[in-house]
Amino acid sequence: MLKIHFIASPTEKPQKYLKLLLKEFKNYSLSDADLIVALGGDGFLLRTLHNTPSEKKIYGINCGGLGFLMNTFSEEELPSLSNFIGSGQEIKLPPLMAEIWDVKGIKSTHYAFNEVSLMRSSAQASHLGITVNGHQCLENLVCDGILLSTPAGSTAYNYSAGGPILPLESNVLALTPICPFRPRRWKGALLNNSVTVEIETSHEAHRPVSAVSDFVEVQNIKKVKISRAKKESATLIFNKKNNLEQRILKEQFEDS
Repeated sequence: MLKIHFIASPTEKPQKYLKLLLKEFKNYSLSDADLIVALGGDGFLLRTLHNTPSEKKIYGINCGGLGFLMNTFSEEELPSLSNFIGSGQEIKLPPLMAEIWDVKGIKSTHYAFNEVSLMRSSAQASHLGITVNGHQCLENLVCDGILLSTPAGSTAYNYSAGGPILPLESNVLALTPICPFRPRRWKGALLNNSVTVEIETSHEAHRPVSAVSDFVEVQNIKKVKISRAKKESATLIFNKKNNLEQRILKEQFEDS
């Protein structure tokens, strides 16, 4: 018998689904459970990924908006949850590691399953220098910001900023500028996921920049060093009608 640990966003619909599921299934402790069922939206799932031991697989049920990393589920299907999980497909999500130094030289380390982004924090554009594997690629990018996206996150902020959608198995990262002013024609780069990307700010006293790793923000930064994390990948389970690879493929042909 499948041992499930249920967690839910505190909002109305996830809490309603949780009550219905607990009538059908026992809620095991996290340590005893075989896997986690998370009820909410993509934001709640990201927090669950960050707060869960990597050996625990996660099955997300969308109770929010788009829920791209979640499974679509109707109320009538909830009693059949075990069948959907048992026949589902497992997807590995390797995280990025962002080492961030603020203007005072204080370092912090954060992880991202979607993207690491830098964004100006004032009315003035940010000035960013970009280095890849020790080679300076752009001495001064004048822009609103920049982001480095994983394949799983490429359909989100990255795509809205004009970046490419990446197949899950591509082992590629998307480096995408946000409203670049100079060089105006630079549209970004595709990088092997084994690279180390360093982004350093200049004129930070009057052009402050913030860095965000998924949902964790660090303000007034000086430098960010991003590489593939050594920690284990997280594992998501998708049922057959919510195949993530097919959804990513379909997203590339949507006209709206």
